[in-house]
Amino acid sequence: MDQRKGEQLFNTGRRNCFVSGCYFSSNSEGNKIVMQTVLLLAVVAILGVNSLPAKDQIAPELIVAHIKAAITKREARSSTDDALKNLLDTTVRNVMLEGSTDWGIPVLDPLSLDHLDIDLNFDPIVLKGTLDGVKVTGISTFVVDSVKLNILGLNAQFAVHVPKIVVEADNYDIDGEIGGLVPVYGNGHLEVEVDGLYLSGKVQIGSNNSYVIVKSIDLDVNITALHTNIEGLLGGGDVSVLLNDVISDVAPDLLQDAKASILPMISEQVIKLANEKLVGVTVSDLLGLING
Repeated sequence: MDQRKGEQLFNTGRRNCFVSGCYFSSNSEGNKIVMQTVLLLAVVAILGVNSLPAKDQIAPELIVAHIKAAITKREARSSTDDALKNLLDTTVRNVMLEGSTDWGIPVLDPLSLDHLDIDLNFDPIVLKGTLDGVKVTGISTFVVDSVKLNILGLNAQFAVHVPKIVVEADNYDIDGEIGGLVPVYGNGHLEVEVDGLYLSGKVQIGSNNSYVIVKSIDLDVNITALHTNIEGLLGGGDVSVLLNDVISDVAPDLLQDAKASILPMISEQVIKLANEKLVGVTVSDLLGLING
């Protein structure tokens, strides 16, 4: 239909609509078919073909009911996801900054450790040593990029990132090697800055005697850049400066190579710690915490 015919429709005195070159009268039986078709397509898009009633049972009222039910479910899921994001943005952040005596969690930002043992053994790095007077700052500045809670599946998917984390140690003392060829040793003051730490994953929970347990955690981690100022590496001097530059350049790639070895160990420790804190907590308790 050309534009003139479309314009003429509005001058006939009838209640007509012109949409994308097609028209229908508000008084025609065809309108019912058009509206039913639109609603039917909406149901297919929202619920899927298998959710539709039998062909001879399709009625506008039933279709509208299906759409309303689907929208309600989606709104409920969205509301729960928003509540979980709010929990992370507020409660979890506050616990990081202030600690929690009720949950037995110390202040995590800044995180202070008097002593930390190092024992790394994954290709291509073998490293042992100690860190004393450790301070970690910045983890509470995390940003929640996405979160999706599946109540029926008892799992949650998440993606967060931390713009900058700074790790300092009054003294380090390490000895090891890289690739079985390059020795790495030294002691002194240490400062490491991680720019853009991206963490994503999926947490699967289950139950044990009606109480919540964490069954598995799948993690992925990436960093944008890493900068080191580790004094005294290989005895200090120009060699130490050069090695710091090399570490900063190759760290993101080394992390990619080492993830297969490191992340399962981290997941195991997180699961162990989480289940210690979840003793006596039911699914209802957990949902109550999320929804405030």
